[in-house]
Amino acid sequence: MSYSAPTRYVFGYGHGSTSNELHQITAEATSQAAVPAATAEITQILDTRRHVTNPQRRDYQIQTLGSRLTSFNQIVTILVIFTPVVAGLSLIVGGIGVLNIMLVSVTERTREIGIRKAIGATSRAILEQFLLESTVLAGFGGLLGVGAGIGLAVLIRIVAPALAPSSGVLAGFSPVLSALPVLVAFIISLAIGLIAGGYPAYRAARLRPIEALRYQ
Repeated sequence: MSYSAPTRYVFGYGHGSTSNELHQITAEATSQAAVPAATAEITQILDTRRHVTNPQRRDYQIQTLGSRLTSFNQIVTILVIFTPVVAGLSLIVGGIGVLNIMLVSVTERTREIGIRKAIGATSRAILEQFLLESTVLAGFGGLLGVGAGIGLAVLIRIVAPALAPSSGVLAGFSPVLSALPVLVAFIISLAIGLIAGGYPAYRAARLRPIEALRYQ
């Protein structure tokens, strides 16, 4: 049987093409419950027509929408697990960065801390000062991250429909921006700054004025 006419119109082969190969056949079951029976029947027919006696040596594949949906759900599950892990590692790295910056700041300002304590500044005041500085530093980074995220979402909303205007696959794709996730992300950045700045602030508050004034 020749398939030159169907393949020319369906698959876009040229008029001079002599290919009789079919790369894909779509079949529809009468109902969702009948899909397994239809799959088994199609498998039996193809095995008979193609003289397949060993299921491990079949030269074709049968896929159902259910199997594709299962694969898609597995990919989504991996992304759902992978994304928080990456976010957690980013928070840890950011916290370590704030910690190092504040430790360097305390070391460089040791004499300043000694002078402040010598003229009457309490340990609590020093502690609150460095905690405030670390929180502001992390909050500034959080604002940059929130701004980058909002900008990326707006960019995707503009660019996505233009990538496939004819097919319309991405025409309706539009990231949704809501205030709660943005607020939560910013609060987490402040919390990271507060936690990471705890030890440097405690170290600065525990400095003795005489030792701090002698520091070179």
